[in-house]
Amino acid sequence: MLVGVTVSIIQAATQIQEMTLTIVPKIISIFLVLLFAFPWIMNKMINFTTELFLNLPNHIG
Repeated sequence: MLVGVTVSIIQAATQIQEMTLTIVPKIISIFLVLLFAFPWIMNKMINFTTELFLNLPNHIG
């Protein structure tokens, strides 16, 4: 959201209304956030899957 607001302010100040100027920074920011959050996300997914398989007999019976 912060990237979108910043790009919008820059577009309003410069009066440049090119669509690629809005899409490219958002794609780059999403990629960077996923790159930094990937270890945390993988840790959560591995812990969830491990707990699920370990507790599977409790859920079946």
